[in-house]
Amino acid sequence: MLEGLDRETLKRLYITEQKSLHKIARMFGCSHSAIQYRCKKYGIPLRPRTKKIKGLNGSTLKRLYVKEHKSLSKIAKMFLCSPITIQNRCKKYGIELRKPKELNKAMLQKLYIKEGKTIRDIAEILGCSRELVRIRCKQFGIELRPRGGNKWRYANARR
Repeated sequence: MLEGLDRETLKRLYITEQKSLHKIARMFGCSHSAIQYRCKKYGIPLRPRTKKIKGLNGSTLKRLYVKEHKSLSKIAKMFLCSPITIQNRCKKYGIELRKPKELNKAMLQKLYIKEGKTIRDIAEILGCSRELVRIRCKQFGIELRPRGGNKWRYANARR
């Protein structure tokens, strides 16, 4: 099964070509743990699991999140990664996460129904995730508009 996977080949694939354990495993028709075992056996150091993101360090994250009050989502877009990655890095660097503002029914009705703001707009205003806004709308019985347009807003505004 792992024929042709000698030390030099594995070193070339993993170190020089920067292929993941999973990609190498697919190439040789085995599990990633078998490749991981071979790396250890051949003395090839494993890369850290956390992806290095150029420019993302504790001081930059603290400036963006704490001083400039950018959301996790906005920071994630800046660094082309997920908000969860940014959340994990905040924890790693000891940056305390903000608690989202209270999402009550009256506030959601005002922002979503009366003002016609989008889920995304509301999440940014309140400093929380879009999913939390969606969940609260459902909990409070606020019917969500169809995605992708303002047709709903204008049709219901005429009533």
